[in-house]
Amino acid sequence: MARQATLAALAAHLDSAAGAADWTALARADQALATALPRLAALGPWSTAERSALAHLRERHAAARRDCDLALAEMGELLAAMRGRKDGWLAYAETGGWPDAANGAH
Repeated sequence: MARQATLAALAAHLDSAAGAADWTALARADQALATALPRLAALGPWSTAERSALAHLRERHAAARRDCDLALAEMGELLAAMRGRKDGWLAYAETGGWPDAANGAH
């Protein structure tokens, strides 16, 4: 039963971090998973309930990966859009278009 609970906790940590888009926490959860699985596997044969919990963990890990892939694609699109506006920003800056910090004037 301890193995099943550990697998459920690992899945919950993945879900929590991915749901919050907390990439640092997700990296920690993924590292905890990578550390725990070999230790859990060394405990011997898996019960039916443990295999079910492991399958659920695999599903949650795959979902977290999809979340990461989606966030990466969105960030790539944002950076591409920013690169596309770079020349305009530079031209604006060269003409003195940035507000003066002291008085808020243009």
